Amino acid sequence: MSRESRLASSPRARRTADRLGVRLEAISGSGPDGRIVEADVLEAPAAPARSGGPASPRARRAAARLKIDLKAIAGSGPNGRIVEADVLRAKATSAHATGTRSPLAGMRRTIAARLTESKQTIPHFYMKKTVRVRALLAFLAERKAMHPCTVNDLFLKAVAKAIREIPAFRTRIEGDEVVLFDEVNLGIAVGIEGGVVVPVLLHADLLPLPELALETKRLVGLARERRIENSGRGVFTLSNLGMFGVEEFTAIINPPESGILAIGAARDDAATGEKLLTLSLSCDHRVVDGMAAAQFLNRLAEIVEDPSSHLHELPAGAGISVVREKGEYDVVVVGSGPGGYIAALQAAELGARVAVIEKSPYVGGTCLNNGCIPSKALLASAEALHRIHSASDLGLRVPEGTVADWTAIQQRKDRILKNLRGGIGSLFQGRGITLLEGHGRLEGPGALSYESGGTRHSTTASAIILAPGSTPAMLQDLPTDDARVATTDAALHWTSLPKSLLIIGGGVIGVEFACMMQAFGMDVTIVEKLPRILPEIDADLASGMADILRKRGVKIHTGCGISDFQVSDEGCRATLPDGGKILAERTLVAVGRRPATSDLGIAAAGLQTERGFLRTGEDLAVAPGIFCVGDANGRCLLAHAASAQGRVAAHRALGHSMLLPKVIPSAVYTFPEIASVGLSGEQAKARGIQTVTGRFPLRNLGKAMATGETTGFVKVVREEKSNVLLGVHALGHTAIEFTTAALAMVGSRASAKDLAGLVFPHPSMSEAIAEAAEDSFSAALHLPPRGKAKPQGSG
Repeated sequence: MSRESRLASSPRARRTADRLGVRLEAISGSGPDGRIVEADVLEAPAAPARSGGPASPRARRAAARLKIDLKAIAGSGPNGRIVEADVLRAKATSAHATGTRSPLAGMRRTIAARLTESKQTIPHFYMKKTVRVRALLAFLAERKAMHPCTVNDLFLKAVAKAIREIPAFRTRIEGDEVVLFDEVNLGIAVGIEGGVVVPVLLHADLLPLPELALETKRLVGLARERRIENSGRGVFTLSNLGMFGVEEFTAIINPPESGILAIGAARDDAATGEKLLTLSLSCDHRVVDGMAAAQFLNRLAEIVEDPSSHLHELPAGAGISVVREKGEYDVVVVGSGPGGYIAALQAAELGARVAVIEKSPYVGGTCLNNGCIPSKALLASAEALHRIHSASDLGLRVPEGTVADWTAIQQRKDRILKNLRGGIGSLFQGRGITLLEGHGRLEGPGALSYESGGTRHSTTASAIILAPGSTPAMLQDLPTDDARVATTDAALHWTSLPKSLLIIGGGVIGVEFACMMQAFGMDVTIVEKLPRILPEIDADLASGMADILRKRGVKIHTGCGISDFQVSDEGCRATLPDGGKILAERTLVAVGRRPATSDLGIAAAGLQTERGFLRTGEDLAVAPGIFCVGDANGRCLLAHAASAQGRVAAHRALGHSMLLPKVIPSAVYTFPEIASVGLSGEQAKARGIQTVTGRFPLRNLGKAMATGETTGFVKVVREEKSNVLLGVHALGHTAIEFTTAALAMVGSRASAKDLAGLVFPHPSMSEAIAEAAEDSFSAALHLPPRGKAKPQGSG
């Protein structure tokens, strides 16, 4: 470069020329008086150069760092020398820059598509609010001393509470409709390798903080295993990056939810000494307006800044004072069955003024008077007689001709019922519950009537809990003859026994009666329209029970109905579709139960039924201030389910948060017993869950052999991938008692390995549970080997 060229150029032009190896003497200047400026250098072509020439030290170092082959580079320095600028230029223009390329696929592709759709189709708007969190952190420390929880759990609880109060955040766009949800289901953004997933916490506003913390921990744990629960059911999502020190950020809405809250890290404010945290809210402007968003943030700030006032669970009796003057009673319960009387006791225990309306002369409902209790009393006598007749297997000689004294059996049953009715009456009296005798009906919001002895009375209540129960179903066109054709309401109180019995219906009630009456010496026949008896339970259990009954002489016809039925003085004659005839002295109709809602004043309260049932949500409400529990809501027609619902309804009626139990066990009181906890293999398959089943026969069990009760088996069902315990099912002596050992583990989604590792008393029937769990891993030591088992601690 000549001295004249350098003088006729600007300093920036000279520096750029040196960096790029451009010769100034070959450039025409465009500046004042032909002066060369930087733009002229940038637009000038590089000087001719030769490849693979000598390189400057800086060029060699740059080439080594950037993995550039100097032989492929044309030098632009003096005499074709390769300078650093040549290496940098080669790197920038290389088609083979370092790094890896891969297609946008899998989870990342899905996330990219959803978030692109969100930004392109959802009109986002944003708000921020900085809140003081010193009190929240102190509250967290206090709560953690009682049960594990995190600051994220507190924010979930606070957001759920705020969303419950501001309906706009419970709406979302679905097609051309705006849908308002009753439930506050919150998404939780969880970062995993390859992206972000959003499991959903259901009913976040109803969960007490300890349960919310446990459920959140479970959902996040499963999400990190790429098992996303309740996906797509959320109305709003929380994303927390505070644990990474991120002070604030803006999140994209997870469609089709109403919004997302971004939670930053807490920081110290030097000026005030406060602990501050920034909340960034993203909203869908189609369903949330600016005012609603501002109200939400302000309400959330109130909760977060004063958690002791807003996040403490309600103490017993809270909420009652606000309704004291609204009705004659705080709670009126219609029906005193296992759902109704438990609801009444629970409400009274919480401090409410409670009344129960009961149309029957006796409290206790169907379960106590015409169902669970009388049938189990009779079954106890039948089982004792069965064991006496089998006593020779235990080396006992009993007098021949041992028979049932039916009158004495009925008298014993009646004494039991009388004692239990008196017990409920005493419990009512002890808690100040008023018993109103009469047929209760709804007369409108908070108003009821009850008719007794031809006189109509009225009362009012702040909350009403309906527990009318159910009645036995009858087959259409079946002749009615109380002496010959009966439902369980009458059959449990027969004053004499027939010699032969036809049972129409092979469900739980029908099978229990078959087992009972056969033991009392009857000739029993079951006709079931479905392909097998006990269609509600695990198929293997049902098949096992069918084999047992057949061996005892019970005749079973499945997959068929009754084509003709006649009643005469001689008894009942039934004709099957294939022309077969069944002659029986009496017939028991056991084809299910129907909700007793037809004369409840449903229309007066503006309610509607579905096939007679009053359908409810998880809160058991059918309308504001009106709840329904037990058989009448159709959720689960079991007495213990009704009692559990009664507790929940009482809490909800008085302003408390309480959720329904996740797992309801089922039982068939035959001998041997049948019990189920959780999902069967068929139910899991219907939900798309891949399972593994373990099975252990009771004949291999020491206690079963010692007691002579070797009939039956235990099944354990686990999820194949995660080993989560899904269900425990048993057919065997005392199965109802020993399977409850697994109830809490199924409810908490514990591992089947944990069940296999439990130490049960030896000898006991319960040992079969652990053996079946071990067998699901091919590791049951008391079974022939099925292959090399993994160590119990292995994955």
